[in-house]
Amino acid sequence: MVFAREEIMKAYFAIVLLFASIAVTYAQHPTSSIIAFRYQPERIKVGTVYHYTKSNLDGSKPSTVSIFISAADRLEVYKAEENVIDAADVVAKMDWTLFSAVELDAGHFLKDGSREPVATMQISRTDNTLKVHWKDQDDSVPIEHFPVHIFNFDFISFNYTLRHLRDPEKPFEIGVADPVFDGEGLIKYEGEAHVEFVGDDPCHQVICRKYRISGKPFGEKEGFIWVNKKEGHAELIEIPVADNPDWNSFKFELKKIEQMTPDQWLTYKKNNIGRKPFP
Repeated sequence: MVFAREEIMKAYFAIVLLFASIAVTYAQHPTSSIIAFRYQPERIKVGTVYHYTKSNLDGSKPSTVSIFISAADRLEVYKAEENVIDAADVVAKMDWTLFSAVELDAGHFLKDGSREPVATMQISRTDNTLKVHWKDQDDSVPIEHFPVHIFNFDFISFNYTLRHLRDPEKPFEIGVADPVFDGEGLIKYEGEAHVEFVGDDPCHQVICRKYRISGKPFGEKEGFIWVNKKEGHAELIEIPVADNPDWNSFKFELKKIEQMTPDQWLTYKKNNIGRKPFP
């Protein structure tokens, strides 16, 4: 049977519309591992500051990353590099129904205590997208899985959710997104990362649950996360994939925990621009 050209074109456009409809539906209804988490407010200590050193796996190119829990749903993150005259300053708002950071406000913190805005990111529940604004540009990308976390944010929001796992020994998945460093657009969804419990393993003289993390965002490579068994925060993260082109891999190691008031936190930020990383 020979089909008329018009009928062939109608069939072609029907197929195109079908796949477009499927793509929109998929973006509006992402898959989810939220059931793996349960909000446990008693595990959050407002006023706690976690000091980490970020580096390559071999310890090269170290920088200080300090995380202040200013409210149960708010993280303030300060990133200082030695001999650099300003610091990265990021405020994250957590949503404990999504176990994700639904807002990120990034800026530069200056020696005089002022702050220059750089970029913002929000999760839109209307269409399940990540929306980014940087300078005069805007971009968005569909979220395909919740919870979702930004690897380039040093997996800090992911770190903050680990204390809320229902069963810390069951495997789960997270969505991973990242800024676009080389190419078109501002943000991209990298795929899902698989997280599985390996076993108990000591780290920093405390007993930790050790997890393997792997999946599409890391190609054929896999990393490991050591989570304090009692408190639920990451003591160490090692992934042989960089979260920023200035590094060649990712190591995030806890160095110190202390308590601060908001005024003490501000003073700390002013006094530690350009500081040497923790030993």
